[in-house]
Amino acid sequence: MYSSRSVNCLRHRQILSKGNCATPQRSTNTFFQNFQQKLPVVSHRSAFYQFRYLSSAAANMSKDVAFAAAGATKKTTSDSSNIFIDNIGTIFLSAIGLIVASLVRSSYGTSNKNKVRDAIEEEAAIDPLEMDDLRIANSELNLSVFSKVSNDLFDVFPDGQATYHDLVYQVRQSLQHQVDANDKLGMVGTIEFGHILDRVTLGALRKHQQSTDEPQPLLFWLTALSLALNAPVPDRIQMLFKIAHQQHEVVTIDEVRRMVGYLQDTCQLLGRSDG
Repeated sequence: MYSSRSVNCLRHRQILSKGNCATPQRSTNTFFQNFQQKLPVVSHRSAFYQFRYLSSAAANMSKDVAFAAAGATKKTTSDSSNIFIDNIGTIFLSAIGLIVASLVRSSYGTSNKNKVRDAIEEEAAIDPLEMDDLRIANSELNLSVFSKVSNDLFDVFPDGQATYHDLVYQVRQSLQHQVDANDKLGMVGTIEFGHILDRVTLGALRKHQQSTDEPQPLLFWLTALSLALNAPVPDRIQMLFKIAHQQHEVVTIDEVRRMVGYLQDTCQLLGRSDG
């Protein structure tokens, strides 16, 4: 009734139902049992320490990462820091060096200035204090007396030239005539401290390699005599300009330069307010 194929299927089902297919299940259980036997046995305490170690390693790794990030941030901050603050020491030393250099330069400048001034004072034939004493001693030699003396000299020397000895003689004669004409002037008929004028005049002549025996312009002699003139500086300059105009109708630039040279030769340009 049943075919051979149907019979074979029924037999196969009977075999499976009787447990003949349990062999693959036992083989699977045997594989898991062998795998479990190969695994190491770990206790609860060992597992705890291993977990703690892994946690500590992770924490240390986090700290290293944080330190690395902080270092990178610090480096970036230092790269973008202020140049003035980074070089404060160099700037401070440079400022100190500049101050020291300026002080040294100022010291050298003052020293050189003092040397030049001392050299001028040594070469000068008259001291500023002596100049003051000379004018005080000849307080009667005012502008009017000096103008009368200059007019008398131009009358005696119409060519405008005279030697020093002739000049001194004529100046005394003019002063004596003014004393005789008016006794109220209180004049003594001479120049007090005349040795100072002699020293200044001789020094000026030696500077130009000349002597007192050689005739010189009256403007030069009167410029030297103005050292004893008791008058302010503007009045003395105005008097000398009148004398130059008395010699020449037109006072040229050359005459003015010559007058300035006479003032320098007679030590009357000393850079003082009353010189």
